[in-house]
Amino acid sequence: MKRNKIVTVGMGDVLKKVRPALTQLHQEGLLDAVTYVDTKSLATIQEEQGHISLEAHERFVQSKDGNLPIAELRRMGMCGDSTVVLICSPSRFHVHQTLQAAEISPRIGTEKPLSLSVSEARLLEPIRHQVFPIGHQMFKAGPLDLADQMRRGLIPVERIERIEFALLEEIGLADRAVDDVVSDLAWHGKEIIVQPFAAAGLHAEVELEQVQVGRYHESGRRAKTTTVAQISGGLSVCGRWIPFSIHVGKRMPMSCKGLVIYGENDEILVEANLNEGGFLAHYRLIRELLTAPAPNMQLSFDQVLQIVGLCEQAQHMTFEEQGHYVAGTFPEWFDLPKLVLDSLQGMTVGTPAASASGGK
Repeated sequence: MKRNKIVTVGMGDVLKKVRPALTQLHQEGLLDAVTYVDTKSLATIQEEQGHISLEAHERFVQSKDGNLPIAELRRMGMCGDSTVVLICSPSRFHVHQTLQAAEISPRIGTEKPLSLSVSEARLLEPIRHQVFPIGHQMFKAGPLDLADQMRRGLIPVERIERIEFALLEEIGLADRAVDDVVSDLAWHGKEIIVQPFAAAGLHAEVELEQVQVGRYHESGRRAKTTTVAQISGGLSVCGRWIPFSIHVGKRMPMSCKGLVIYGENDEILVEANLNEGGFLAHYRLIRELLTAPAPNMQLSFDQVLQIVGLCEQAQHMTFEEQGHYVAGTFPEWFDLPKLVLDSLQGMTVGTPAASASGGK
């Protein structure tokens, strides 16, 4: 059965990265029809994001109450084995809409976070064979190359001493509605730390030791949710304990996006650069979901469920925020990891040693 139709639920960031990826797939002859679903009207979306000219293969359906318009989608022929559903709506809708999508599609790609709680995520257990949790950061060239190196045994686990992950952005929240930093930016850190071990077929048990969060203030106003976090913990892999640190934040004084795996004496074994821009990461993951006989979304349902649990645990570990920070600065309590210090000195992630930043 050829899968050639996609229903995309949610048009927030979809217009920036997902729609260009869908356009590319259409141009390649892999996609015949796209239907966008959103709680807002198309006119309202255009007021917020600018004029949107739908192409001949694109249609739009409004669903005011957050439920999928199942009957309308069936009437339009957007159902069955030829259809893939992408859930890109706000996180509070993810599980509910994924359950509904299971009525019309055998393949549902649900954006991160899969859910904000393990108990809710477990509602998807009966349809787990239809659910493919997606995370676009894992489909950037750097993490994919790193996963491939681990799969081929080029980075022996016994040589790994520690792991650092950073996802620092200079941009702020603006008027966007986003999850708190633990379920947003820090989610990427958890999944990309696990990804290379998953690629090698190794079980990595993740334990958190400390979680610190804060939010920036700018022009006399605090950000509406937490925007910076540093998380420390360790991975239990093949009988070894591998410490890791995750540093993420918005309205930082610099941009630094990557993962570094260190050996003894801080020898850099490999780096994964996350600076790749554009829509290619979304293109890769949607193409995989659309065309692969057995899609490899990098992490299994159970591994993503573990990350949901880690995010939930992290929320309970942050009894109070560490304090505010001035937009465009590092918080005083923020311990800059080596990869960030190297970037400050002009050594951007991905340049020295065996870089995992090649194209895919």
